[in-house]
Amino acid sequence: EGVGGSLKFILFLLGFCAVVVYVNYPDVIENLKSCWEYVRISGQYNHFFYNQKVLAQWLPHFDLKDTRGGWVWIIKYFMLMMPLLFPLYIAGVVYVLRRAFSPGTVLWVVLSFLPPVLAEIKGVAQYGANYFPAMFGFIMLMGYAASVFIRDPLWPRLRMWALIAAVVYGLGNGYVFANDIYPSRMATTFISRFIERQGSKDVYTFRTHPLRRNIVDHLNPRALKEITFIPIDSVAQASSGHILLPPPGTDSIYRGSNGDYNDFDDDLVLNQIIRQGKLADYAIASFKTLGSSLIWGQEEEILAYRYLMLNQFPRRDLTRAWILDAQKIQKDRGLFLPTEEDLFLYRNHVRNIGTQTRQVMYTGYQGAVGKATRLKGIAARVFKMGDPQDHLRAFVFRVDDRQPMWLPYAPNFISQPLSASAISNSPAGEGAIFTFDPPLELRKGAFSVVIYRDGKESDRDFYRVYADVLGRMEE
Repeated sequence: EGVGGSLKFILFLLGFCAVVVYVNYPDVIENLKSCWEYVRISGQYNHFFYNQKVLAQWLPHFDLKDTRGGWVWIIKYFMLMMPLLFPLYIAGVVYVLRRAFSPGTVLWVVLSFLPPVLAEIKGVAQYGANYFPAMFGFIMLMGYAASVFIRDPLWPRLRMWALIAAVVYGLGNGYVFANDIYPSRMATTFISRFIERQGSKDVYTFRTHPLRRNIVDHLNPRALKEITFIPIDSVAQASSGHILLPPPGTDSIYRGSNGDYNDFDDDLVLNQIIRQGKLADYAIASFKTLGSSLIWGQEEEILAYRYLMLNQFPRRDLTRAWILDAQKIQKDRGLFLPTEEDLFLYRNHVRNIGTQTRQVMYTGYQGAVGKATRLKGIAARVFKMGDPQDHLRAFVFRVDDRQPMWLPYAPNFISQPLSASAISNSPAGEGAIFTFDPPLELRKGAFSVVIYRDGKESDRDFYRVYADVLGRMEE
C-alpha cells in the first residue's frame, strides 16, 4: 500500500513536471523565473506601482499603488467574460429568492457570490485569475435554480425556451473559444505552420521590434531551425519573399505591465502603410495574437483596468501578426514615401505628446546629477498642433533604491501646469518652463523627466516637443 502510494505520487509528480516543461518549452527556466517574479510582485504591490512613469499620463499618481476598479470593474468583467451566464445568474438569484425563499436558499446565494466578495474584502489585484473562479459559484446557483424551476408549474410551458437558452449559451461559448481564445493562444504555432507550407527558407523580420522575442523567437523549434530570419530596419529593404511583422501595436499583454504602450514606429515606410489603412492589401496572411484577445488581456492587471475602466482598447489590426509580400511592397514603394512632416519629426527629434495614435511619442528624458541640488524648473522646447485647451505638466522620477524601476522623485514631483494658451503654434518651438514650487530636492544619481497633457488625447489638438532639448533650472 505504502509503496504503491509512493509510486503513484512519483508518477503524478513526473506528469506534472512534464506538463510544466511542455507548456514553457523552450525557455523553461526563464519562463518559470518570470512567473515567480510576477507572483512576488503581485504579493508586494499591484502592477500599477511598477509602471508609474508611463501610467502617470492617465491615472492620478497618488492612487497608483491602490488603483482598483472596485465593483464597477467586477460587473464589467463578468459581463465581458460571461455575457450570457452572468445575466442568467442574476435572473436565477431573483427567481430562487422569490420562488423558494428559505435560509437554505439564502445560503446558496451567499455561497455562489462569495469568491468576489472575499476578493474585494482582501483587496486582491483585479485581473482574471483572481475573479474567474466565481464562475463555478454561478454555475452552482444555476443548477439549484434549475432544480427549483423544473418543479415549477410554469416549467412545461417554458422548457423549450430553457432549451433554446442552453443552446445559445453553448454556441456563444463555442464562438468565443473558436474566434478568440484558441487562435490567439496558438498564434506562433499557426504562423510556423503557414511559413512551412509556403516553403519559405528566408524570411525578413524587424531587427528592433519590441515584440520580436514574443513572436519570432517563439515559433516552433523546427521552423526556427529550417528558416533563416534576415533582420531589416524597413520593409523597403526586403526585395522579395516574405516579411514577418509582429503586431505593430505593443499595447498588449506581451508588455502589459512594463511597456510604454506605443506603436512600433521605427520604419517610416511601414508607418505610412498603416496610416493609409493599406496593411491588409500587402499581406498574404495575418494571425490573431494574445494582444488581439479581449479574454487573455484580462489576465494582466493594468490592461484589465485600462480596458474596462478607461475604455482604452487597442486597434484590432495593430494587434495581429502579419506576413507581408515584400515584392508587392517594393512595386508600390513610391506610394508610401515619408512625408515632409515625418522627415521633420525624425530629423529634429520632435515627438508627440497627447495624441490618440501612439506613433512618434515622447517617452521622456533620462539624465543624472553629479551632486545634490534644488530643481526650480525644467526648460523644454515645445509647440502645439491645432487648438488644445488643456495644460502640460512635467513629471520627475528617480530609480528605486531596492529594485530597477522608476518612482516619483518626491511628493512635489509634478510641475505647475503650463497652459496651452502660453504655447506657440510655430514648429520652430519656443522655450517653456515647467516650474516646481517648492523646488524639487535632487540628490546625486539618475533621474527621468516625462511631459504629459492633463486633458483628453486627440490627433487634431495636441503638443510636440524637441526631445533632445531639455534644461534644468537649479538654485
